[in-house]
Amino acid sequence: MRFCLVLILLLPIFSGNSFAQTQASDQDSLLQALQKAQGKNLLSTLCALCDSYRAIDREKALIYCRKASALAKQLNDQAQQISVFKNLGNIKRSNDEYDSALYFFNEGLALTITNHDSTERAKAHLNIGIVYERKGQLVSSMDAYLKSLSISEDMKDSVGMANAFNSMAFVYKAQKDNKMAMSYFEKALAIRKTLGLKEAVAGTINNIGLIYLNTKDFLKARENFIESAAVLDTNIHKREFAMIYNNLGITFENVGDHKQAHQYYLKSLKIKQERNDKSGIASSYGNIGANLEKAGKYGEAIPYSQLSYKLAKEIGSLEMMVTATLNLSRCYKKQGNFKQAVEQLDYLGKLEDSLYRKDKSEQIAEMMARYEAEKKEKENELLRSENLIKEVQARNNLYGFSMMALLSLFVIIFSIMLWRRNERKARVNKVLTDYAERIEHTNKELEESIKEKNNLMNVVAHDLKSPLNKVKGLLELVKLDGDLNEHQKDYVDKINNVVEQGRRLIADLLAANSEHTNNLIYGQVDITLLIQNLAREYETQLADKQINLHVVNPNKKLLIESVNDHLQRIMDNLVSNAIKFSPKGKNIFIDCRMEQDYILISVKDEGPGFTEEDRKNLFKKFQRLSAQPTAGEASTGLGLTIVKQLCDQLHATIELISESGQGATFKVSIPLLHN
Repeated sequence: MRFCLVLILLLPIFSGNSFAQTQASDQDSLLQALQKAQGKNLLSTLCALCDSYRAIDREKALIYCRKASALAKQLNDQAQQISVFKNLGNIKRSNDEYDSALYFFNEGLALTITNHDSTERAKAHLNIGIVYERKGQLVSSMDAYLKSLSISEDMKDSVGMANAFNSMAFVYKAQKDNKMAMSYFEKALAIRKTLGLKEAVAGTINNIGLIYLNTKDFLKARENFIESAAVLDTNIHKREFAMIYNNLGITFENVGDHKQAHQYYLKSLKIKQERNDKSGIASSYGNIGANLEKAGKYGEAIPYSQLSYKLAKEIGSLEMMVTATLNLSRCYKKQGNFKQAVEQLDYLGKLEDSLYRKDKSEQIAEMMARYEAEKKEKENELLRSENLIKEVQARNNLYGFSMMALLSLFVIIFSIMLWRRNERKARVNKVLTDYAERIEHTNKELEESIKEKNNLMNVVAHDLKSPLNKVKGLLELVKLDGDLNEHQKDYVDKINNVVEQGRRLIADLLAANSEHTNNLIYGQVDITLLIQNLAREYETQLADKQINLHVVNPNKKLLIESVNDHLQRIMDNLVSNAIKFSPKGKNIFIDCRMEQDYILISVKDEGPGFTEEDRKNLFKKFQRLSAQPTAGEASTGLGLTIVKQLCDQLHATIELISESGQGATFKVSIPLLHN
């Protein structure tokens, strides 16, 4: 069985050499044509070179894309501009630069709408969905896939439909809904087989193997991976073979063949190292470490798990950090090193606290079943109406029968009782009607409030953030143009810094209105360096207002484990407020000192201070307090709100010491983390 498996996986190598030679020959032909091409022929040649190099040399591909982009804009060739933006997006996505990839895909999408190109519009939505999926934003991903599917269905584009079905299956797979994921992979496979798309069929067969892995049917999973590999070429589909080798390693590991699993993990690792795929390398290190731990080779497992953790921390993957930490704890425990094991478990708990996973399955299900839910609601409403009619009819029949049976004996008494009953019923109905009207009125007010908040967030997130993202994307294009002198590079960097400041301001506004805590990534923070950088940043404002900034122990190095961005934003808000509300010629004091279990940072000014009424509204949103900026500076009323929210996320406390007219001191106590 193993001999056959190895033979099948080696078969594509022999055909790959001739393809590589053909590909090199095609590139040589394109490079020769590039010397003589002009106008639209030159543009087509540049785009072809970008396509040719994208899978093997992304840096060269970027160079040709840059030239093609400039020429397409000059010739006003929107079709080729769409192609260039798509290639740029794919290159950025391959480099794990997801924000840049979204920028280029969205630029291409805008052009497809202007150019009325439905085919490319469906592809753009699909690419955007893939980026959102890799970022873990599954609801946004599913929304983009559904848009792509709808366009493909309208055009009766079978290839586009198959691509959408295949991508939607991955969303269900991420939600661990194996049944739904399998159904959509099978839909994609049926279409691709009908169209005779061999490579696409191979990819879908591999994906179905992943579902069998999830359901622990390792034999079927291995059969699917082998069948997929037989169609692919090792020289062309390196990324795919890295995944297949990794998946085969998982199948062998789960049946106890750790030696064979180790070999396949190493093959996968080698390809990922050749492609400089940091995320893939971290994953392979983790798999190798976990496999060695299961095989009882704890001393060999620990270095791989440590490498996995280190690389995962560099790229900010909390999931892989958790996996590596858990495996290290197991290895230390099996070696009898219980102290190290307990330390790893303690750190694991902190990592898992920082790892915030929002379950989006309900939102995805709602999106997929919206029509069915509305239809069901209408059916239920009709059923309720019919039941109400029957109930009224039954009640009337009962009343009629009673009246006829007792009319001769109790006509007067019954009349009085009926009158009293009707009067009581009328009162009850009036109360219920009034109550229903109040509820309806309250619901409308709530809906308007929610709509108003959502509109505000949409303005912030799209009308403000989108232009800054476009500026950032254009700056990347300027950098790609090359041939910039040092002054121009300095200007580009300064513009980029301003854009980043604007993006941070928008992020603060969104943070002030958010009800959820973002994922926190802890690392080593130099408090002294942070304050020194802050002092340099505000040199101009301090000089303009003739304010002296005093930092206690400015040269003493203070290192803590915390969230750098949160601490920077806390200090930035407190210092900028102190400058904003201090008169000319005053002093500001910053003091930092390390205590046993926390670090205490205080910012003191000689401004007007706070009144007792101010304290009641101190950390509320959009509050204008009694003090006014002394030089006409702008104030959003969000600074202290954001500081309080960031402190809460760090489990820190903030304290105000102030009397009206005698300045103010803010003290922030940040707990220390012990790994």
